[in-house]
Amino acid sequence: MKCGCIKRLETEMKEAFTKNQRFNKPVKSVSIESAIMFGEQLTQKTYSNVDIELEGQKKIITQKITHSFCPFCGTKIEDEKKESKVAQNTV
Repeated sequence: MKCGCIKRLETEMKEAFTKNQRFNKPVKSVSIESAIMFGEQLTQKTYSNVDIELEGQKKIITQKITHSFCPFCGTKIEDEKKESKVAQNTV
């Protein structure tokens, strides 16, 4: 990601959990889920899980929808030219 939000928030949460003694054991690390996207270059993106329930099927399917903007600060993750090129490669 272009911004440093993920790393910054992971550090801040670890410090806050440690300071507040939120857990019975020391906090080793805090990780925000993100995906590595392959294209012209590797890009880290956050995502949301979407649950899909099909008629007549008990198992729920989970798909990941990646964000094109940082959900924390709003910074666009990739340039439009790169995004359209990656999208063309996946079609």
